[in-house]
Amino acid sequence: MNNYYYIIGGLPELAPSVENNMFNYAAVREEIWKQCSPEDKKLIEFLEEGFDEESLIVDFYIKVQESRSMFIKRYFRLDRIIRNAKVTFLAGKLFNGDETENKELIKKYSVVLPSDQEIGFNGKEGVAVTLDNSDTQNIDAIFHTSDILEKERKLDEFKWGKINEFTSFDFFDIDVILAFLAKGKLVERWNKLDRETGKALFKKLVDEVRGTFKGVEFNAGTTNKVV
Repeated sequence: MNNYYYIIGGLPELAPSVENNMFNYAAVREEIWKQCSPEDKKLIEFLEEGFDEESLIVDFYIKVQESRSMFIKRYFRLDRIIRNAKVTFLAGKLFNGDETENKELIKKYSVVLPSDQEIGFNGKEGVAVTLDNSDTQNIDAIFHTSDILEKERKLDEFKWGKINEFTSFDFFDIDVILAFLAKGKLVERWNKLDRETGKALFKKLVDEVRGTFKGVEFNAGTTNKVV
């Protein structure tokens, strides 16, 4: 029997307080790791592989399609969509010439990651990530942000919101844990790039987990059901 109830219930207590802003991804991950089954450990390792830029090749995305985790399928398809949209945007700014020539150049150079067809994506599986007009406009506005740090912050905030959407109907399963770790990776990155953003994201992470685990009292690393 998987230990999801206790792992998820203990997540906020695994990290130091918000005030000292010393979130340690490795330490949190280790506490989770010790309580996971061998199968779930493989999913954690695969998720982390996707945060390594050198791993983002066709073979990785083919494996994403074969994953038993709905969160992994959704998150890395979203990440792929955003990355390709970003390159398309940059290509549109880079190339000059007539409209027909630009379209051909953009088409040639805009896709840095494989298409759905190349990885055998099956939209009928019910895990497709779709971006509505509002999402598309939001992403386009983010790409137009001149400040690089601000642009990255907004993109990660957009991903954060989508992570919440992907797990909105999950409660005590591995996808909730994977979503937490994905957010933890974002917090870790911003702790290195910008202390205040990292602190704010960490607070948000803790508040969200506490808010979704209603009816449970957290005390000194233990989890007690509130009657």
